[in-house]
Amino acid sequence: MFLIDILIIFALVYLCRDKFNFGKNSAAQEKLDMMLVNGEISEEDYITKKRILNEMR
Repeated sequence: MFLIDILIIFALVYLCRDKFNFGKNSAAQEKLDMMLVNGEISEEDYITKKRILNEMR
């Protein structure tokens, strides 16, 4: 029974990893980073949009 509980918890954490951002950037964050690197947005816009992304989480 204890093993089943651990497996259920592990499965829930695995399924929710993107929502809680466990060591992994979201797709939106990665795209924002690439836009900055490619010069598509200014550093000020990057900071503003990154703040908005963090507030949405």
